[in-house]
Amino acid sequence: MVKVGYEVVILAAGSTTYSCTTDFGKVFTVQDPLGVFTDKKSQEKQGSKSTLSRKPNYLRRMLAYALFTPDLQIVWALYCYLNTDVRKICEESALVLSTSPPESAHVLAGWLSRWSRTPFIMDMRDGWLDEPMKPLLRLSKAQRMRETRLESRLLRQAAAVLVTSSVWKEKLIERYPSVGEKILVHTNGYPHSEQKEVRANLNRYDGDHSGNVTPPVEYPNKPVLRILHAGRVQSSRPERKIDEVLNPVYSLLHRLNINCELTFLGNLEPDEEAELINWLPRLRSVNSKLVRIPQVPHSDVPFYIENSDLLLLTSPSKASIPAKFFDYLWSGKPILCFTNIDSAVHRAITRIPQCHFCDISKPDMDALNRFVNDVLVRSLEVEIPDYYGEDALKDSFLAILKEVSNK
Repeated sequence: MVKVGYEVVILAAGSTTYSCTTDFGKVFTVQDPLGVFTDKKSQEKQGSKSTLSRKPNYLRRMLAYALFTPDLQIVWALYCYLNTDVRKICEESALVLSTSPPESAHVLAGWLSRWSRTPFIMDMRDGWLDEPMKPLLRLSKAQRMRETRLESRLLRQAAAVLVTSSVWKEKLIERYPSVGEKILVHTNGYPHSEQKEVRANLNRYDGDHSGNVTPPVEYPNKPVLRILHAGRVQSSRPERKIDEVLNPVYSLLHRLNINCELTFLGNLEPDEEAELINWLPRLRSVNSKLVRIPQVPHSDVPFYIENSDLLLLTSPSKASIPAKFFDYLWSGKPILCFTNIDSAVHRAITRIPQCHFCDISKPDMDALNRFVNDVLVRSLEVEIPDYYGEDALKDSFLAILKEVSNK
C-alpha cells in the first residue's frame, strides 16, 4: 500500500494512549479502559508482572459475551470513537478498513465512517453469524438477534465487504440478498518471499525443536512416511476433533503396513494431549510413533513442512479455509484434506493435483490408499496456484481500495 501512495494508520489497544511512526505510516494505540488488552511498550514500562493474566474461565467468558455486544472490545471501540485524535485521523483518511475478529472493530469502523462520511471496507476474515466461534451465538437466540441487527446494519453501510471463501459469500447473500454486489471474495494466501527464504536456508536448518518423542519403534527395512499436522485442532474451531484426524490415518497405516512418524506441531488443549496419549498403543501396533512438538515461532514452521512427506489438514467447517492450508500450499508437498463435500476447502483444492480430498464423514479408503502410494513413490504432479500468491492478492486488494476510495 505504501508503494502506491497510501499512508496507513493502525488503531491498536494498549495500557496507555500513544502514537509511534513506522515504515508504513503510524500505529496509534488507545488505552483500553478495562485493562484487558496490553501492548509491548506498556508491558516494558510496567515490568514482567503486566504479562500475567487470569486463566480462561468458561462462565466468565459467557458472561462477558452477554454483557458486551458484540464482544468485550466494544468498550475500547467506544473510547476510540470518542478520542479526538482518532476522529482527526479519520477525517484525513480516504477510507476506513476494519478486520474481524473481533466484530467490534466493524462497529467502530461504522461509527467513524458515519461521523466523518468516509467509506469503509468490512473485512470478515471469519464468519460472524455463520458458523459462529462465540459460544453464546450458538446457544442464545436473544444474543443472535442482537448481533443480527448489528451485522445487517454494517453490511448495508459498508462500501465493500471482503470474505475469505465463496461459501462465506453465499451464506451472507442467502441472508442479505440486497448486499450481494458489494461482497467480494479475497482469500488468505502464501508469501513468495517466505518460500524463497526457506528454500535458501533449508540446508542450514539445525532442527533444534526436537519435541517430546514417544519411545522409538524399531523400524524394519520399510519406507518411512513422515506425516505432519501443524497448528491447533479443537481450539482453533470447536467442531474439529483429533479423532477425526487419527481414525482414518490409523486405518490407512493398518492397510499399507508401512512405518509412520506422525508429528503434531503446535499447542493443543489438555484434553487433546490426553487423547493423543490414548492413541499411543494403537499407533505402536502399526509400527508407528507419535511426535509432539510444542508451539514454535511461525518462521520455523516452514522447515518442519519441508522435512515432511505428507501434510494433514482437517476442516469440518463448511465455509472457512484454515490459514495452515496456505502455509502448506507454497511448499508443493502433498496435502491430505479431511473435509466435507463442497466445502470451501474442497472447492479450493479441486484444481491442485498434490491435494487429496477425503470426505470427513465417510472416507474412501481405497482412494486414500492410492494417493498415499503415489506420495511414497513421488509420482504426484505439483502445482502452486499463482492466484493464492501475494502478488495476485496484492493487485486485487489494491484494486478494491482504489474503487472504494473513488466512490
